[in-house]
Amino acid sequence: MARPFSASTAPLRLPFQLPNRLAPPAAPFNLGNMLRSNGRRVEAEAALRAATRADPTFAEAWYNLSDLLDEQGRSEAAIDCLRKALRAAPAYIDAVFNLALLLQRRNKYAEAAEYWRQYLATDAQSEWAARARRSLKFCEMQEYLSAS
Repeated sequence: MARPFSASTAPLRLPFQLPNRLAPPAAPFNLGNMLRSNGRRVEAEAALRAATRADPTFAEAWYNLSDLLDEQGRSEAAIDCLRKALRAAPAYIDAVFNLALLLQRRNKYAEAAEYWRQYLATDAQSEWAARARRSLKFCEMQEYLSAS
């Protein structure tokens, strides 16, 4: 007769510990978001990375991983993730906005201005567009001042 299942007799298997070919990307993505909401950043990062390995074109996973890395002060890695999100989904406007913002924070004004323009070409009316316009003007001013 088999022993009844209990938490003490079976080890916990998390989706991001499974081989990539077995884990659908949604499982580690959802797990990563849940872990992040519970303040478990290390595990959340591992889960989100598993989602991007399972599907390198999973733009939302790259986006969420970028946000998590930026929270930790790892802005260059966050920028890299946003670039990957945009390679997977070039029209992902939230990724365009965040990439422009991170580039601006890193004083990469010319590149940030390009992404602010791209954002405004898609969204010219929202409250986010107003912020994008202000940021674009700031980046253009910084470019002008550095050229002077």
